[in-house]
Amino acid sequence: MAKKRTRRFFGRIKKHYRRHKGFGGIMGDVLSGAVLGAGIQFAAPTINSYVPSIAGIRPTNLVLVGGGIGAKSFLHKGGKFADAAIILGVAGIAADLVSGNFGGSGTVGGYAND
Repeated sequence: MAKKRTRRFFGRIKKHYRRHKGFGGIMGDVLSGAVLGAGIQFAAPTINSYVPSIAGIRPTNLVLVGGGIGAKSFLHKGGKFADAAIILGVAGIAADLVSGNFGGSGTVGGYAND
């Protein structure tokens, strides 16, 4: 009888793990955002050197938003990485617009825009 109860208990644990494996909730969002943010930090110099900025918005932000929207609409993959790409891209665009980085002339906060 004890053997049967033990087997049933561990069977439930295995079933639960199979259904809920991976990171979920806030931890999954944070992890996918961190992976995407690290990737874009390494790719930013290359992207910024080949793609011109549009109205003071950095090309990396446009690539992030475009990639996230493309993944959600055209590829029909609405996963955590697509959500993180859209969120990071929109936050970067908002930061570019608030900073007033239009054309790279003038100073913002005492530092010259390059």
